Amino acid sequence: MRAAEAYHLWPALAHLQMHDGEHDACLLTMMKHSPSAWEHDVFKAVAARVSNPELVFRGLRFYLEERPLLLSDLLS
Repeated sequence: MRAAEAYHLWPALAHLQMHDGEHDACLLTMMKHSPSAWEHDVFKAVAARVSNPELVFRGLRFYLEERPLLLSDLLS
């Protein structure tokens, strides 16, 4: 994971974080580097497993600002 972060491989880093059970970090990575690391289906799966409730609200805010047409799918 450190190598993926060092070389700015954001999709790979998010994938590794998700499979390592670091759901909070994965959600943050996808929001912080959304042009390359964000995937709607992965975001939905990870958001359901996040342990920090504030991150869930940040994720909703992210969708309102960047992906408003997919918000209803995220909430379902």
